[in-house]
Amino acid sequence: MATKILESELLDTIKKIIGVDIEHLPMDTKISTIESWDSLNHLGILVALDTKLEGRVADIQALSSVNTIKDFVNEFRKNNLLID
Repeated sequence: MATKILESELLDTIKKIIGVDIEHLPMDTKISTIESWDSLNHLGILVALDTKLEGRVADIQALSSVNTIKDFVNEFRKNNLLID
């Protein structure tokens, strides 16, 4: 388990769950425009990342209402969960 991850690991976790290579999408892509990023997969992403980061994701309320990929990544950065 880790206390921080690389941004690439964050994006790879999302990719594995939603089945879309988001690393090639603009960071300002709205999550709502990614068909497979539904509420169930959003929850799956949060659970997978919470497991990876030893329970540190569950307390980040803002992750339930992010609008873009960039917002999602920024919340991890803001909460000191990404390796610089």
